[in-house]
Amino acid sequence: MARIVARLIVRSKTLSPDEMSACIGLPFDSCRRIGNPVSKTGRVSSINSWRIESKSFTQEDPALIEQQIQRSLDGVLLRIRDHTDRFRDLVAGQDGSLLVGITGASVPPLIFPAETVRAIGALGVELEIDLVCGGDETAVTEQGTDGSSG
Repeated sequence: MARIVARLIVRSKTLSPDEMSACIGLPFDSCRRIGNPVSKTGRVSSINSWRIESKSFTQEDPALIEQQIQRSLDGVLLRIRDHTDRFRDLVAGQDGSLLVGITGASVPPLIFPAETVRAIGALGVELEIDLVCGGDETAVTEQGTDGSSG
């Protein structure tokens, strides 16, 4: 099985996840708070993060993986669509990214329609694509994109 995650993230040293939700007008799916543990080694987060995400599994078929990547992206982009201006304004003073993580047996085709690329660009975030082939299916999706794993 291939695992796909699309995760939209804002990171901040000055705003809490709740404050970021208020600025954006949308609650987070998950968050990290300064001082929260980020790994079993006892390391703690040095930043706050706000996240919405879409995770799924699909068969190891390149066409199915390509379709599921787009569905996951659409799931996140549709949720943020009505909040794009507020999100972009927040990210301009903080740090943001859109992670697309794929864990599977082989490298799938990565084709993004122009509409998807425009929607990502409108958010003002960098696009991060993580591919893990033949590895642990949780490697990408459980990885912290705030500079710390866990």
